[in-house]
Amino acid sequence: IDYHIVTLPSSYVDKYNPKKSSKNGMKICIDSLNTKPDLVITDFEKIDELAIKQVNLVKGDSISFNVACASILAKVTRDRFMIKIANKY
Repeated sequence: IDYHIVTLPSSYVDKYNPKKSSKNGMKICIDSLNTKPDLVITDFEKIDELAIKQVNLVKGDSISFNVACASILAKVTRDRFMIKIANKY
């Protein structure tokens, strides 16, 4: 299993908006994988300029084990970051 997690600074999100930032982040993650997938499954969002077949599922995290796992990785990463900065703010 191969995965990659990217975090984008708030200045990036401010510049490109949350939706575009999320799509760009997903593309960065896919491009960073050592094992290139034959298929990408997303939670509804189509990733622009991706040369890999995509399946974009509505409520993907509730019907796809793979999307649910990616969602957990993202949420754990976010939670760890929030714990890390909690005392600072």
